[in-house]
Amino acid sequence: MAIGAEDYLDQMLVDKYAMEQVDNHKTLKSVIKADKVLELMGNYSDMSRNMLILNQKLVSSCSAIKAANATYKKVKALKMDSEDGRDEYSEKSEPLFVG
Repeated sequence: MAIGAEDYLDQMLVDKYAMEQVDNHKTLKSVIKADKVLELMGNYSDMSRNMLILNQKLVSSCSAIKAANATYKKVKALKMDSEDGRDEYSEKSEPLFVG
């Protein structure tokens, strides 16, 4: 979004309304007081912070429950052909996560 007139029509409108003065800021009155708005903003930020903390605790609790209930099954070592033609077993046999 550019500032200023982009084409001839916009330039004409800018020229037409450039000298118009609107001075009705005195008639506007806020319905809600500023202190109340600041209090509500503080309450909202406190609630958001508490929800974030609860979410972090929930994630760590779920991770702990999953880790405690995980079952592992030993995987048999893989038989591989070596470069010199002999069969050998892999030394890397890691447990397999089942649950």
